[in-house]
Amino acid sequence: MTGATRRGRSPEGRAEVRRELVAAAVALFRTRGYEDTTVDDIAAAAGVGRRTFFRYFRGKEDAVSPDHEAGLARLAAIFEDAHPSEPTASLVLRAGETSSTCTPTTPTCRSPGSG
Repeated sequence: MTGATRRGRSPEGRAEVRRELVAAAVALFRTRGYEDTTVDDIAAAAGVGRRTFFRYFRGKEDAVSPDHEAGLARLAAIFEDAHPSEPTASLVLRAGETSSTCTPTTPTCRSPGSG
């Protein structure tokens, strides 16, 4: 192997591949539509193979919402941990702020129990 490092070998490289897959999925869904876009299309647009795509996501829907399960867990925790006297409007606003500001790489937005 030459001095060049393959993408995806380092944590930074894996994050780059993941971002490229998400960007490719979003772009293809916008131009072709969700139903007319395949995993193979997304992988090719990101410059990786089908197997690589599945190392990062379970399916094409996960490519546009990669943190869905963790996001749901964060929202559930907000409602479960709320003080009984907290106004509903305040609670809903807090939940909305959490879901709109968290990404898979936001350190302060990890799902409950993830550290």
